[in-house]
Amino acid sequence: MKVIGVTGSFGSGKTTVSKILKNLGAVVLNADKITHGVLANVKVRKKILAIFGKGILGKNKKINRRYLGEAAFKNKLLLAKLCKIIHPPVIQRMKSQIKHLRSKRPDVIVVMDAPLLIEAGLSNMVDKLIVVTVNRDLQIKRCKKSTGLDKKNILTRIKIQMPIKEKIRFSDFIIDNSGTEERTKRKVKRIWEQIQRQTVQKKRI
Repeated sequence: MKVIGVTGSFGSGKTTVSKILKNLGAVVLNADKITHGVLANVKVRKKILAIFGKGILGKNKKINRRYLGEAAFKNKLLLAKLCKIIHPPVIQRMKSQIKHLRSKRPDVIVVMDAPLLIEAGLSNMVDKLIVVTVNRDLQIKRCKKSTGLDKKNILTRIKIQMPIKEKIRFSDFIIDNSGTEERTKRKVKRIWEQIQRQTVQKKRI
């Protein structure tokens, strides 16, 4: 079984690339969805509220991810504290799912879609790493559309994350997602075919 990591900057199009890989036959583990489950954990919720207060709760008294994001991205110290709480259980759940897939579907290719994949120390769990990039103007435009945040907040989130140039240093493949979706699909398909060929060759050896 091969594990492919997909990461990038805020709004670069990681999820788009992961969906294309899913359509090609991969099983996708989405860190954001796993995080959503982790936030519902009573112990995790208590730790987060102790740092950020009840202002991050929605009307349903559950942690509102948008409110939490706005609070955490104010500075690196707060973001680091949040990551220290969330990352361990998210990593554990990902490891458990990969272990399960390895025993049940050993020939499958698994995709880990994680915005903080490198920062969380997950890069040692992947066989190949794809970094998704996009030009800044388009990145801001897409973020505005998907999150409703203004330009100032979007730039704050981008700047507080690991620079994309640094992430590229860890990459095996780079996908520039600045063009059309069809163009991105062709790039992803070429990478998919290359990884499949490498998997077959390894089996023969």
